[in-house]
Amino acid sequence: MVEDKSIRTRHIIEQTLLGMLYVMPLDKVSVTELCRRAHVDRGTFYRHYASRDDLAKKLAERLLDELNSDIYLRIERIIEGADSREIMKLIIRSIDEVGSDLVVLQDVEIRGKDVRTRIRHIAEGALCVLSSTGILGEDPETEAWAITTIVLDYPLYAAEIGRRANPGTFIMAIHEITDLYYSILIQSQKQPEALGSRLRETRGQGPTPPPSHTTRRGGTAPEPKAR
Repeated sequence: MVEDKSIRTRHIIEQTLLGMLYVMPLDKVSVTELCRRAHVDRGTFYRHYASRDDLAKKLAERLLDELNSDIYLRIERIIEGADSREIMKLIIRSIDEVGSDLVVLQDVEIRGKDVRTRIRHIAEGALCVLSSTGILGEDPETEAWAITTIVLDYPLYAAEIGRRANPGTFIMAIHEITDLYYSILIQSQKQPEALGSRLRETRGQGPTPPPSHTTRRGGTAPEPKAR
């Protein structure tokens, strides 16, 4: 009974902190106000947690453990004969189900790594397991970055824009900006090659000055076009 009461108390305190983090950053949360909202006294709080930051870390660790267990449980259940797209959907769904809570804790550091990084590592680990079985043969690290970025950033976007935010609009914007950014990266990789070729051609004719900012902005170098 005592243990059950202790678990309930920690749950109430954790849920109260989450509720506060949806409307204010962690550094604005005071233990006094948290205790008032949770209807517990400060002595009870400090029997369970050393500080506000200790509470945030323990809560984040619990949610990350749940996420990790949930992902691997789903993988174990469907790994035989599973479609790769279905696997990806399940991993995304697992992150999404705790994402609304973890998104407000994503900057909390646990043993030197923030929550966002730990989510990415969990996703990458799961994708590596699937890649080793031949279900997924792509790049687990890149896939994990993409999943983490989209799943964790959409709630922030939705909260900023409002409840009517359209997920499709968010994803479409990511596609368009990614295409544009890719064209910029390709162009930036081509420019040093072109410069090197130019230097080789003019070797022996005196030093060739590097292109100035004015030249690039003036349009002599091709600019990537937005879609």
